[in-house]
Amino acid sequence: MKPKFYSLLIALAGLAGIRQAAAQGTAFTYQGHLQNNGNPATGHIGPVAQDFHAAFGMNGTNDTTISTVDEGGVGLAAIQGLDQKLEEQTREKDAEIQKLEKKLDALQTMVNQLVAQK
Repeated sequence: MKPKFYSLLIALAGLAGIRQAAAQGTAFTYQGHLQNNGNPATGHIGPVAQDFHAAFGMNGTNDTTISTVDEGGVGLAAIQGLDQKLEEQTREKDAEIQKLEKKLDALQTMVNQLVAQK
């Protein structure tokens, strides 16, 4: 997977409350590649494997690679967490809408009664 995707996974996981990632992204270049006069020719951003391991405690004792199974699991858990938050917010908003509709109905009834009295 591409390094940008790793950053997205950590960001999604953080939003979902799975685990706050310590590293939001680290600039890096591939070892031995992408150099221009000693400077990165094309930079990348994303967690290095050590950051991913520290944030999620995955890959067992190996903190030098990111397993596609682990990144997929983190992504799925993040999506599920975000879905749960969205459902909770939707229930709260629906309840608020119902309360406001009841208030509106009561006000409309009062207006109709006042108009009928005249």
